[in-house]
Formats: sequence, structure tokens, C-alpha cells
Amino acid sequence: MQLNTDDLIKLAENGKITETYWWDNYEQRYFPIEIELDDMAKAVLHECLYMLNFEKKYYERERKREQKKQKA
Repeated sequence: MQLNTDDLIKLAENGKITETYWWDNYEQRYFPIEIELDDMAKAVLHECLYMLNFEKKYYERERKREQKKQKA
């Protein structure tokens, strides 16, 4: 099972996801998957997403700075 960015954000905010589904070949239908985090896991995931967002903003600022240097 793979989680996309929206799923991770929902996990960090709510502590659980219920919209994700998996396909059962035997029953030939989709089943909902409920993922629920305890408080510690929720806090860790929230901090990881915060750090990734910080790194993304830092990288974008550095890229803009380099572009300005190249133009000058």
C-alpha cells in the first residue's frame, strides 16, 4: 500500500485515514483500510512533514538566489 501526500497530511492532522482501499483478488472487490496513529506517532509524523516543508521552502529560496546571481 502506498500513501500519497494528501494521505500523509490527513494522518498528521487527524491521526487516521479511512478513504484508502485495497483490492482483494479472492473476493473481487475493494475493502476500506483504516489507518490510525497513536499520539506519539501522530506527533512524529507532524514534525517530519513540518521539516520537509521547511526544507522545501529553503531550497526554493536558494534556487531563486542562484537564479538572481546568474542574471547579474
